[in-house]
Order: sequence, then C-alpha cells, then structure tokens
Amino acid sequence: MSDNKGLNWTASGTGLTRNDPTLPVITNIDFKNGMIGLAQNDSTMRKTTDGGLTWNAVSFSGPVHHYDLRFVTGSQQTWISTGANYQVNDVGSSISYNDGQTWIAVDDSSLHTVVDFVSENIGYSGGLNSSISQGGVFKWMDPSSVASPVAVSAQFIYPNPAKDEVTVNGLLPGMEAQVQLTDMLGRIIWVQKTKPETEAASINLPAVTAGIHYLRIEQNNFITNHKLVIR
Repeated sequence: MSDNKGLNWTASGTGLTRNDPTLPVITNIDFKNGMIGLAQNDSTMRKTTDGGLTWNAVSFSGPVHHYDLRFVTGSQQTWISTGANYQVNDVGSSISYNDGQTWIAVDDSSLHTVVDFVSENIGYSGGLNSSISQGGVFKWMDPSSVASPVAVSAQFIYPNPAKDEVTVNGLLPGMEAQVQLTDMLGRIIWVQKTKPETEAASINLPAVTAGIHYLRIEQNNFITNHKLVIR
C-alpha cells in the first residue's frame, strides 16, 4: 500500500491463499474509500477497514462470482460481482447491500466480465457478443432494484448517404425509441418515435435539403448520435 501517491510502498498480506502456485493469490480487489476494501480469490473473501494494513475473513452467504468485484460508486455498502466462465458454472452477476456479507443473484445466464459504475444508479459490464450488434456491453440502470442489466447494442445506421429511408441497427426490441434529425447547427428538423420489434428498424426520412445532418437516437436512457448524409 502507498499513502503518498505511489512514491513509497509498504507490503501487507491479505491472508488469501491458493493451492495452485501458478495462479494469482488475489483475483479481485477494490476499495469503497481510503480505508474499507474487499479482496477475493476463487473461494475466499477478506475485508480491510484500515486501508489495507490488516485483512479479516468475510463470512458471506449467497452466490459470489469471480471475474470481477466492484464497489458501486455513490452507494453506502453496495457491491457487484460478475462471472464469465461456463466451465466452472461461474456465469452472471450478484449484488451485496451490506459490504459483501450477503449476496443476491441478479442474473445467471449472461457472461459479465469487467464491471464498473459511474454513479449509484448507472453501471456497465463487458460481455461477449451474441450477435454483430448485441451483447458486448451490459448496462445497469438501478442496482437497488436488483434488476437484471440490459444489453447495450452496438448501434449503426445504413445506408449512409441515404435519401428517403435509413435503417437503424442495434435497437432494443420492444422498447420505445425516439429518433431526432438535426442540421449542422443543431436545429431540430424532425422527431419520430418508434417501437421496434427487432434489433433493426427502418425510418422514413422527411424531405429536407441535401447535405450533412445528425440522427440522434434515444432508447432506454441511452443516447447515440450518428452523422448522416442525405442526398
């Protein structure tokens, strides 16, 4: 540990061990603040309350995954664990509201790799693509509700340039999306709402002056902007 931005370091042991010396002793470690943190390997979890000087075993219950372990930024005691290994049945994600003592399953079918939160309500995890535009990234909207993370699509539009119609690929089926067309100065020209049945939706473009425009797509509180040339 270092208390001077990495200039000097002091070694401290977590007490974690593994039978296989070729594997890392600590698989995941994260801190909620300057003093309190959790460290984990495949079978054991330890907690520090003094900035890493000493570590004590955590007697936890519930499913804990082992790909990543992360404190939810802005929360009081909320942590997320993720799994992405079918071979050892370590798949999905789980959540703890009491600093790692009790874990609740969030989902058990999606592969989640690295996870991080930008706020108490919004977080992202990496995943494996189930299609060309689906499954590579997952988004949590509210961990306090134990709602399953939603796959974020890799969105793109075609053809581009376009004339009368453009297809938006990578939408979330069954969820309303708002499509907005603006000019180069940001002035809104046209707005349309759609509820796609599949990942792709065809949008009929209004009659506008040919040139460069921007297509703004909002769905599930996720916004993307695309440069669109209209002929």
